[in-house]
Amino acid sequence: MNDYEKQANDFLTSTNTQFDIEYLYTGYYFPDDQEKRDIYQFTLRRGNKSYTHKFGDSIRNTEEGRKLSAYDILACLQRYDVGTFVDFCSAFGYDDKPLSEFPNVLQKWQDCVNEYRALSFMFNDDEMEQLQEIN
Repeated sequence: MNDYEKQANDFLTSTNTQFDIEYLYTGYYFPDDQEKRDIYQFTLRRGNKSYTHKFGDSIRNTEEGRKLSAYDILACLQRYDVGTFVDFCSAFGYDDKPLSEFPNVLQKWQDCVNEYRALSFMFNDDEMEQLQEIN
């Protein structure tokens, strides 16, 4: 086990969080995908709280048949508050997109806000800091 995997597993153990992952299918995950990738569903459970979401693995991992790990998921979660829609657009380079892409960008922002809120509900401030350190 490498240091990254250990960091993720240590977080799950120290927060008493159960991590489950299930392979769903290989297909197009993002609207602009041109290559298929493995798509999974993962769940984080802690006490009576849980968070479930789909995850599209990297195309390279799919091509190499690499198994997805807790680290792969935890490192990609929205662990920081993205702020307002304007803040989000500025921070992630969406402020120069044409208005025709507005609905897609708005959905991405809402997805990030929802994920951050769900994780903030599951973990206290100190635990969120530990989660933020997984990289």
